[in-house]
Amino acid sequence: MVNISEVRTFGFFLLAVLVLFLSIIFVTQATSVGTNVDVTGTFTANGNGTFGDASTDKYNFVGALQATSTLAVTGTSFLYGNVQLNGFATATAASGNLRTEGNIGVATTTSMSSNVSLGVQGTGTTTIAIGTSGATNVGSCIQLRGLDGQSFRVFAAATTSTTGKLVVEVGSCNGN
Repeated sequence: MVNISEVRTFGFFLLAVLVLFLSIIFVTQATSVGTNVDVTGTFTANGNGTFGDASTDKYNFVGALQATSTLAVTGTSFLYGNVQLNGFATATAASGNLRTEGNIGVATTTSMSSNVSLGVQGTGTTTIAIGTSGATNVGSCIQLRGLDGQSFRVFAAATTSTTGKLVVEVGSCNGN
């Protein structure tokens, strides 16, 4: 004969296990916080995360945004302020000027020789173009410093005066 008290006890036990199991599922499946999250103090997240659900989403970080490891950016990056690279290279937003305290290598895969400040390397004819835009009767100039500290300028003469000649003379390119 079946004892009804034992059946009820076993039934309540199964019900309790089922409720516990369902509670764990519902608690671990929470993925949304709502529409607003306000944090005062430190916010820490571990693991991977995603901000936004569309490429047009924008996030404004008022304070510093710091990456202590590799920063990987896919797509075009716009940097609207000054940019500093490890304290040795800068880009100034107001003027667009680029400055570096180190060497510059363009298309080079090997180390540049000692005392080379600008290196350009190519697999065929390597071209460096120096020109002006929008100005007429204005040429390009390379300015060199002589051993005595004097400035020298190198430029191509106009085709109407001295065809095919490079001019090297004392003086700076900008006339100062």
